[in-house]
Amino acid sequence: MSNKLRDILALSAALTLAAGTASHATELTYAMGYAPGSVPVVAAENMAQYSAENGGPEIKVFPMSLLNIRETPPGIRDNVVDMGFQVHGIFQAEFPNSNLPAEFGMMATNATPPSNALWGPAAMSGAITEYIMLHCPDCISEMDAENQVYLSGQSSPSYSLHCSQEVTTLDDVKGKQMRTPSGYWARWVEAMGGVSVFMSANEAFNALSQGVVDCVVIHPADLITLQLIDVVKASTLGVPQGVYSAASAAAINKNVWGGLSVEDRQVLLEAATRMNADMTYAASMQAGSALEEARERGIAILEAAPDLKEATDTFITEVRSQVVTDYSEQYAVEGVDQKVDTIVGLIEKWVGLTENVATADDLFDIYMSEIVSKVDAANYGG
Repeated sequence: MSNKLRDILALSAALTLAAGTASHATELTYAMGYAPGSVPVVAAENMAQYSAENGGPEIKVFPMSLLNIRETPPGIRDNVVDMGFQVHGIFQAEFPNSNLPAEFGMMATNATPPSNALWGPAAMSGAITEYIMLHCPDCISEMDAENQVYLSGQSSPSYSLHCSQEVTTLDDVKGKQMRTPSGYWARWVEAMGGVSVFMSANEAFNALSQGVVDCVVIHPADLITLQLIDVVKASTLGVPQGVYSAASAAAINKNVWGGLSVEDRQVLLEAATRMNADMTYAASMQAGSALEEARERGIAILEAAPDLKEATDTFITEVRSQVVTDYSEQYAVEGVDQKVDTIVGLIEKWVGLTENVATADDLFDIYMSEIVSKVDAANYGG
């Protein structure tokens, strides 16, 4: 354990002792590895507001000040914080079942017409949240093993390339060091002849600015959220596609969850869904504005060349067999084919359900009716 985590654990224990055992019933701490004022943090603050206004626990949001993205899952597990934005995609061994549906985010973006930037993320966020909460007992079990409860998912906008130089063709990609966040994009980079460098989003700025990587594979909204706009020289759209959904908008320590009333649990489920809807919507909208600001700053906004797009399309047709093999052999996930069938069906369902969504309220309403209304707050999470 790092010295930082030890210090935080000691502080957390002292605060808990001072506040008394009743504190967790009414006031919760929430950690998030994003900067104050960013889309994810604003969405988390909306979650806290929703909970307070609907008679649920008070939630104190700590952006960037307690735990970074990589530290948050173990921090929730060890009760450094009560809740947090939990990126299970960077913990493949601990959360293989929960990460499995995130491997198919390109199915949502492939179905998305360019005129509706929200459709793909809205569909994938709904599909992965429904899968984990209602169709995947193995997902719930692996969350339980990490002493936490999953409350709602989220989805990023479609991923693209953001580089220190122009990269548009298949030849341009070859040999380039590229930051990737998880399986699909790592496979894509390697298939295109590049070198995948796995790291969390918090590490992307320094890696690109210091020349550790040539490109970061990330969604355009993070040009602003992670200040990458200060170091990127060229962005290439149209590849590698896919959205990042291997994260929980809100996960909560299992012991804390167990100490809450059914009424507080219900409000937290709704509040986390509010955050999911707000974050997914706002990030999708911010992607367009971030690219506009990038243009104004002189960053080249490019389209992938035909040969790179064609190679990507071919790669996508082969993703399923690669994922099934990897998750069966590397992570010992049982029944992967059947699970993928369920995931694919849910993505197709949600692409249809979200075809006409236009606002965060639209998303909140449909996530509530299709998912949260079917969750038994009294028994969910043990």
